[in-house]
Amino acid sequence: MQFGTGDEFFIENQPLQAEVDQVKQNIYDYDRDAIGTKHTKFFTTADPRVVFLMLNEKLSGICKSVEKSDTKMKLTYKAVETQYVLDEKSESTENDIVLERIQGSAKLYKCPDGKTCIDFAREGGSCMFFFTHFELIRKSMEDIIDATEDKVVSLSSKVDPSVEATEAMKKVAI
Repeated sequence: MQFGTGDEFFIENQPLQAEVDQVKQNIYDYDRDAIGTKHTKFFTTADPRVVFLMLNEKLSGICKSVEKSDTKMKLTYKAVETQYVLDEKSESTENDIVLERIQGSAKLYKCPDGKTCIDFAREGGSCMFFFTHFELIRKSMEDIIDATEDKVVSLSSKVDPSVEATEAMKKVAI
């Protein structure tokens, strides 16, 4: 794996340049007052178009449905947690029990200093399942999380995102 900024940024399974060039959605402007205190965001110096495509791919792999906005860098998703019920007559999963559901969104913001903020919002469903789901997504994208709101950090010295997310969940639970 190699890391860099802007056009140099790439990791394994990065979208092809032709796919990146097809991303025409506009990025939101970052408003620190509006989302600065949220614990469900992370920052990167990667090309926002690459991040948008990667995030869409990650969400599509773990969510029931993902919808992409036509105009803005926003993904709306639905996820369910089910319990497998073994039907002795068939091996169908139609009898699975839905334990929890969430509907959420992920928006990409351009910060004044050039970084990209990826912000997640719960739009419905279980709060705890949302935080668990956010932690899963964040962990799957940890290769590109190379910045904080205030600074760029080296990938070798960053804090384990699962620990940081767990601490955020503890604060919410209190």
